[in-house]
Amino acid sequence: AAGERRRVRHKYYHTIDNHSYAASALNGPYAYQFDIDNRDLNFMATFSAGNDGGAGISPDMSKNVMIVGATDFDGNYASFSSTGPIGTNDRIVPDISAIGEHILATAIGGGYSRTSGTSFSSPSVAGMYVLLQQLHRERFKGMQISADVGKLALIHTAVDKGVIGPDYNYG
Repeated sequence: AAGERRRVRHKYYHTIDNHSYAASALNGPYAYQFDIDNRDLNFMATFSAGNDGGAGISPDMSKNVMIVGATDFDGNYASFSSTGPIGTNDRIVPDISAIGEHILATAIGGGYSRTSGTSFSSPSVAGMYVLLQQLHRERFKGMQISADVGKLALIHTAVDKGVIGPDYNYG
């Protein structure tokens, strides 16, 4: 039940989820249901932008979602990272970008290998959001930061790359 999920989230400070799906999963009934289930001022979700390169981001969901694009280690736009705009209002996405190219990860069968994708960028932003939440609770006597203010803080303190201001490659 949605009410029970909300109660448990608040009790245990579950304030963010990270998601990485194929683009087709983010359209239609799943996107709508996610939006309905997560209308909570204290909850944020990060979504990987996708790896189609160029325009093609599909998650057109609630405002408490950060769509995350990918960069290389030098902060340059990763050519595989999907870009905006999305929706009927040409929403600027990604919202923010993080390193997602040549990431050292565990390999199938053991060991490690280098891999790339926005699925590696999105968890970094989710982790930054958790650290921001923790700092806010420490400084403001246990009070949680609202999702819109947390999103705003991350986006507006990120290093601006590409054209000045928000853009369809970096956010």
